[in-house]
Amino acid sequence: MTNLQRTNLEKYFNIPKLLFDTLPYVFWKDKDGKYQGANNNQALNLGFSSPSDFVGKTIYEILDDEVSAQEIDAVDQKVMREGRTLILEERILGSQGEKFYHSQKSPIYDQNGNVIGMLGFSMDITELKKQEMAIAAERDRLIEIAAQAKLAALVAHDISSPLAALKIMIDTCNELPENKRTLIRRIAENILDIANNLLNNYSKDKKQVASEIEHRQPLLVSDFLMYLLSEKKIQYRNRLIRFETTVEKDAQFAFIQVQKTELRRSLSNLINNAADALEDKDNSLIVVRLAAASMSMTVDIKDNGKGMSNETIMKLKNHQSFTEGKKNGHGLGLQQVRDMLEYNEGIMEIKSELGQGTSIQLTFPRVAAADWIAQEIHLQSNSIVVILDDEESIHGAWNIRFTPLIALHPNLKLHHFTHGQEALHFFETINSLEKDQVLLLSDYELIHQESNGLEIINTSQIKHAVLVTSHYSNPKIRNLAMESGIKILPKQMASVVPIYVN
Repeated sequence: MTNLQRTNLEKYFNIPKLLFDTLPYVFWKDKDGKYQGANNNQALNLGFSSPSDFVGKTIYEILDDEVSAQEIDAVDQKVMREGRTLILEERILGSQGEKFYHSQKSPIYDQNGNVIGMLGFSMDITELKKQEMAIAAERDRLIEIAAQAKLAALVAHDISSPLAALKIMIDTCNELPENKRTLIRRIAENILDIANNLLNNYSKDKKQVASEIEHRQPLLVSDFLMYLLSEKKIQYRNRLIRFETTVEKDAQFAFIQVQKTELRRSLSNLINNAADALEDKDNSLIVVRLAAASMSMTVDIKDNGKGMSNETIMKLKNHQSFTEGKKNGHGLGLQQVRDMLEYNEGIMEIKSELGQGTSIQLTFPRVAAADWIAQEIHLQSNSIVVILDDEESIHGAWNIRFTPLIALHPNLKLHHFTHGQEALHFFETINSLEKDQVLLLSDYELIHQESNGLEIINTSQIKHAVLVTSHYSNPKIRNLAMESGIKILPKQMASVVPIYVN
């Protein structure tokens, strides 16, 4: 074959014209890089009505972007110079924007074996490439989030452990004046808010989209409120609003069956309405109180804002619309609250007085506590209590809880370990009868150690153990503990969990 005319090429490769023009992009060039032919798809791709419109032109005369033209020509010349096929991905910046192609370029020989041109096959993979880049960007984003979340969890762990210990000590330091204990407690709560906000920012639950089919699940309400209020304190940190939280004793370990996301939205709406009703008045206060009866639980959100008229209250109770709007602090989001209550068997009570403030109470049926939670700690008078936690302050806090009990029961023994392997070695030194007397209270996350607390419990084969952790809301950890028959105590509840000695 002495030239590269289209008819000769078709005859050379024995390609029917109809099939030839249905291929993605086919083209051929001579040794000077000039197009000598193509199929119709390639002509349209380059912006021409037919191949004859650009025969004799080089890529430099067709593309506006000189860099793209140089890259394409360099590949074409390499194919013809080295006499070998190249399969590659090409990027072209043209009038239609950035496009990507998967290409195969092969040398064309004459009858004497001399290279006289190049034959190319290309497929537009722009959309595929964009998806690939989007996936890569999302992967990088998730990797970054995972790294940030890990750091946040470590920071939160380092903050929450000493604060849990501080809370235990504050509650038992009766020699301190009440005003000083209140001040220390508020400082501790402010620091805990920072830790909780770190976790909330990277929580999967934060990204969950609520829907009408969200499943109801058992919810530890006291824990749930703590995290929500931490968020709200951050949200309103630039306003002169003071938050107070009261969790009655019977409500500490109480559960309800509810749509978690919808309840969160409802309480958030009500707190936002309370904040709006305050209108930046002096001594602005929002009080959230959690109370429990034998068959019910009530969340009470109370503000000392402008209050509502009886007429407005009646409209709310009768599900009537009114025009006060968010500017006046009430009415917004209440439809969502009503929908949530209806689905979750709850009721709402509104009490308000003009100029005095408003109280909105949400009441739900109380359900049995979840199987995973340790609501009480039971000991024998000769029990051996082993505390395993990598945070020294937790050991001091547990000492405060157990010292009065040891004074009453001298045979009660207390041992402290900061490393899991040390605890395992201790268990090897005692006999089987003493092992049966052991109650192991172990943290889950043991920083810079080979095993976590759950693994230490399982390895030790101690029959009586409780996992004391701030990671109790992690379903994976809960499921693993339940599979092993191990109860979990939220670490911040270590100061209130009842301890009984038989």
